[in-house]
Amino acid sequence: GPQHSHVLVLDAGLIPSPDLFQFLRESSRLLDADKSLLCASGWNELGLRHFALDETRLLRTSAFSGLGWMVSRSTWTSLLR
Repeated sequence: GPQHSHVLVLDAGLIPSPDLFQFLRESSRLLDADKSLLCASGWNELGLRHFALDETRLLRTSAFSGLGWMVSRSTWTSLLR
């Protein structure tokens, strides 16, 4: 079968924003370059415009929402072992 580089997990009730998949595609490069990152998440409860000081800034967090996220294939495989 086809070999994909990343695994995307979306909660059944999540309605993705129009730019979610573009955001995750761009974030895949960060996951590949920085092995200290577990995943890229498309969910941020403080991501609303009135909370964001800089909409172009990407922040690292220790919280994990589990609603919409992506990991590299190698991370996914190691988590399943």
